[in-house]
Amino acid sequence: MRRSILSVALAAVLVAAAASPAAAASANITPYTQSHGYGVASHWTLTWGTYSPYTVFFDYGDGNEHDWSSTTLSGYYQSYTFWPCNTTRFEQQLAVRDSHNGIANDYSYATETGGVQC
Repeated sequence: MRRSILSVALAAVLVAAAASPAAAASANITPYTQSHGYGVASHWTLTWGTYSPYTVFFDYGDGNEHDWSSTTLSGYYQSYTFWPCNTTRFEQQLAVRDSHNGIANDYSYATETGGVQC
């Protein structure tokens, strides 16, 4: 009898755990890659989600960044112009933390032609 009660209790715990998986934050950058001539702006659509509010960090890959603290936004359209002396591939990172401490990251790449003015 004890063994069957223990088995039923264990089965109930496993079913409950499987039915309520922890939701993680989400982060997405589009497009994944892009290329531009010197001085032409790059553009991204950034989206994130799960539990609002969010702390969001977008790194352009050249030492500059954009931060949103305690935002209820779930996305943003971002544009930025790079001015490299040499053709350079910049890596962007979108990092998100939601109000339940869920964390998500996504990456993209922008290749920008170097300028003759350098």
